[in-house]
Amino acid sequence: MPKVSMEDMIVDKILSGIVKAQNNYAEWSGGDWLSDVPEYMLNIHIAQKIR
Repeated sequence: MPKVSMEDMIVDKILSGIVKAQNNYAEWSGGDWLSDVPEYMLNIHIAQKIR
C-alpha cells in the first residue's frame, strides 16, 4: 500500500468537508450552490472532517 502523507490526508479531508457542505446546502436551500452560503458553514464542515 502506498504511503499517504499527512498533508495529503488533510487535503482529502478538506475536500470531503467542502463536498458535504455543498450537499447539505443544496438540500436545505432547494438546490442553491455553496458560493451563496456564509463562510462559516464551510468552516464547520471542514473542521468536522479534520477532527
